[in-house]
Amino acid sequence: MRIFTLVGIVLTVVGGFLLYLAFTTPAGPLGLDNLGLMIAGWTLFPMGAIFTLVGLWFGRAMGNRGKLIRQGIPGQATILSLAETGMLINDRPVARMTMNVVVPGRPPYV
Repeated sequence: MRIFTLVGIVLTVVGGFLLYLAFTTPAGPLGLDNLGLMIAGWTLFPMGAIFTLVGLWFGRAMGNRGKLIRQGIPGQATILSLAETGMLINDRPVARMTMNVVVPGRPPYV
């Protein structure tokens, strides 16, 4: 998810620069000359911040997944039962799975 972080940083910088221009350049006689800069800045700056935070969060989550794959204990699982719960998410049924997990050196658990 580095693309989210990179796009977020770019949007934040551009939005901040537009806000800087809107507040530092003198306004015209009606004060509307900087309105476009302000609207663009106040749109891009929060979008960039959100994209950056989402990219960092997903990057961290993917890093933890890689750590689990590298340092985790391999085991095996046997599916004991699979049943529908009667609930739908996005028009797709949610299933309940019961498994018996066996990890070397530890007692099996369900």
